Amino acid sequence: MRHCRIWFLDFLWLLAIPIAAGLLPLAAGSQDAAEDIRIPQRVISFEHINRELVLKCDVGFLTIKAYADNIIHVSYSLTRTKTPARLWGIRAKPSEQNYRVESAAAAVRLVAGRLAVRVDRKTAQLTFLDAKQNVLLASTSYRLQDPQAPAGSGACIHAEFRSSEQEAYYGPGEDPGSSESRRGQTISFPQHPELGGQKTAEIPFLLSSLRYGIVFNNPSKTTVSPGKDNLTTWDAESGTVLSYFVIYGETWKEIHRGFEFLTARY
Repeated sequence: MRHCRIWFLDFLWLLAIPIAAGLLPLAAGSQDAAEDIRIPQRVISFEHINRELVLKCDVGFLTIKAYADNIIHVSYSLTRTKTPARLWGIRAKPSEQNYRVESAAAAVRLVAGRLAVRVDRKTAQLTFLDAKQNVLLASTSYRLQDPQAPAGSGACIHAEFRSSEQEAYYGPGEDPGSSESRRGQTISFPQHPELGGQKTAEIPFLLSSLRYGIVFNNPSKTTVSPGKDNLTTWDAESGTVLSYFVIYGETWKEIHRGFEFLTARY
């Protein structure tokens, strides 16, 4: 038995050599995948210019803009450009309604009237609130894949939001009054091939019982898993900008009207 134990220890020592040297492909692949991900973790500075709130993070830039007193657009990119991020299927222009930007030691806020968004300076996470300061939606993490990452290394865009245990979710075209909640499911918004080699894509839109809707602005194949493990996660297979709209409404019809305003679907 003593000889067997010595042999087994020798075997473990020999196995440890290629692992420590990074020669095993599984360990190397995991490290490479981690290096391709860009995750913001704090806000360094901000400026309010051209009716946009631009926050410089330790990694990338957050841009927040009010489209109406109940609609706010958020985008996150690794670099800041002079041209705004492309909007897919969005026809609306930001209205000229009054709004304000508030700065405090802990956070920066944009208040658009009946909807506000708070960005935590220490974490770069976003919290959306109604006029009574009720939390509608709060992010827990978001990230982009480096544009130079090899193909097939995972979703390019990922965003996570907290989900309360009582929150119910409904997909586009569903009637919250009669449809069953999609909580815990995975909803896919695929591209559709058409004649002539052109493609159309569904506009990812999700309704919540907490009186908000979210439009995920990405034309590639997108999936959302609402309320799974008390998180709502969005994933898009391609793109270089995380972009979404949050719509607040006292009623389902008001949220739908906000979606119609953005997409010009009347």
